Amino acid sequence: MEAGAAPRRDRDPVRAAQHGALVEELAALGRCPSMEMVKEALARQPPGWAADPRTATTCLTALAVRRRPEVALLFIRALGAEDANAIHFNAAISACEKGARWDLALDLLVRMAEDRLAADTRGYSAAVSACEKGARWAT
Repeated sequence: MEAGAAPRRDRDPVRAAQHGALVEELAALGRCPSMEMVKEALARQPPGWAADPRTATTCLTALAVRRRPEVALLFIRALGAEDANAIHFNAAISACEKGARWDLALDLLVRMAEDRLAADTRGYSAAVSACEKGARWAT
């Protein structure tokens, strides 16, 4: 992206509205949602929504901004190993960082290894930052 350039937006207004509606529904679940609540929200999405990885990335990034790490963790679990990728995990770990939930960030790193996904610098850095923000990192 060039300096001063506007961030790229979803060019399909219908898809952008669907993403926004899903994010709002997930964020409204609060800080202690159940897996059933998250799965119900995802079940109301149009068929094949998970086939486009950008949808999940957009939702997870928005959950990070809203500091909803618990919802992000359940979202990843609901996606399952066949649909979740390293970018999704990084976005969920970022949500944990912003919410100072070091325990969930480390859980996601373990889950990545179980799903045979390689963690990268971005994921590790966000997890370390989550530990620091959660006062679980010696300085």
